[in-house]
Amino acid sequence: MKRHKRFSPSLRLHEQLEERRLLSVSPWHNTENPVDVNRDGVLSPFDALAGINELNFGGARQLNDNAVVRNSYAFDVNNDGYLSSIDVLRTINAMNAEGENHTLLKIRVQPEDAEGNAIDTIGVGEGFNLSVYVQDLAGRDVSESGVFAAYLDVMFDTTLASVAGDISYGPDYQNGKTGSVVAEGLDEVGAFDGFNPLGTDELLLFTVPMTGAAAGTVTFDADPADIFPAHESLLFGVLDGQSDGAVLPEDIEYVDATIQIGSNTGPTAVNDAYVVDQDLTLAVNVADGVLSNDTDPNNDMLTASLIDDVTNGTLALESDGSFTYTPTPGFTGTDSFTYVA
Repeated sequence: MKRHKRFSPSLRLHEQLEERRLLSVSPWHNTENPVDVNRDGVLSPFDALAGINELNFGGARQLNDNAVVRNSYAFDVNNDGYLSSIDVLRTINAMNAEGENHTLLKIRVQPEDAEGNAIDTIGVGEGFNLSVYVQDLAGRDVSESGVFAAYLDVMFDTTLASVAGDISYGPDYQNGKTGSVVAEGLDEVGAFDGFNPLGTDELLLFTVPMTGAAAGTVTFDADPADIFPAHESLLFGVLDGQSDGAVLPEDIEYVDATIQIGSNTGPTAVNDAYVVDQDLTLAVNVADGVLSNDTDPNNDMLTASLIDDVTNGTLALESDGSFTYTPTPGFTGTDSFTYVA
């Protein structure tokens, strides 16, 4: 908003690798929570007991569509197509780990400005980047650690924030790239690394440009990917108790993010007046400058830009609102300039 500043001398006034795809889903494996054998949504001793009873009833055996089972329980915990004591052990280990910090992988969502700084507020129509970072938390030696592959869904209110460009993947994740924009957000986004372990630092998985479409609060909800084993999250090396680096969904910490999209109302500038004696220079600091009494409802940082210069002297206006004014020798009266905040 433009405002005039008046003063009167003597008067006061921010080579793709092959991708595996699951062609069919085993009826004996719970893809959402593998250790929830009885599919009741709760991990309990009943899940382990169900596996034990089934082994006692029919022994270890191959599981397929014709396998003899007495119910529709998801006995194949490790999804190898075989019912064995390993499936029971995984369930028991999961129960023993409950209440402990068993997080192996962190996947974190972060809204950012163009310089990569984290932000939590923007205006309607303003652009920002949504970035996702991954980090190996398994606590192993750095030389054999690192996130090899990570895939996820990111759900958000697409009426408030919209995707404004293509997904770009981090420099360490250039293989097996997948991801699409759907009505609910981002679906099956991820990629995997090459041959060398990446260590335990947090690394960029992908970034997608976004735009604030309407005023409101947007939560970016990170969820596990749905397509297994093609979109499993994997760590380099072999994890304890496993034959590979596959990370179970319950061992992944998903860190969501929220951004406030405001109406982006413009700032309010207030007229000011300064006094300087004839043939002297007026120097005004930031605290008393032209922005000192201006306000912005979105709490954006204000800067001053000169629109109309003075006519009876010389003016040096700084972007922070401070300025110096030297009147023409012998001039008395009122001079003014206009700036925009």
